[in-house]
Amino acid sequence: MLKNSTILITGGTGSFGNTFIPMTLKKYDPKKLVILSRDEMKQWEMAKLFKDDDRVRFFIGDVRDKDRLHRALNGVDYVVHAAATKIVPIVSGRLYLEIIIPVNIICVLQNKAPRTTKVSPNLTVVS
Repeated sequence: MLKNSTILITGGTGSFGNTFIPMTLKKYDPKKLVILSRDEMKQWEMAKLFKDDDRVRFFIGDVRDKDRLHRALNGVDYVVHAAATKIVPIVSGRLYLEIIIPVNIICVLQNKAPRTTKVSPNLTVVS
């Protein structure tokens, strides 16, 4: 299924991506693996590890930026959404990362704009 496909991994320079990427390259032999991350330093470090593998590409961007996300998704067959903030005090009360970001990805894939309704300072309903 993943053989000869193009896969985008959001947050690909994080801990999940550091395990997922080498395993996927070895086990599934994708045509291209695009790593979307906002961390230039982590991309530079990871690029050194995969410098001899033409299947690995890096894309600076943030999943909150729909225009950049749209560009990153060009020609992609599968998306692995691993971008997240995992530090509990930072995440506390921020449903944005857990709800809005996946909806942004879906809306970009469907070429639609999400409809949002602000319910409270910490809650936005997306449909």
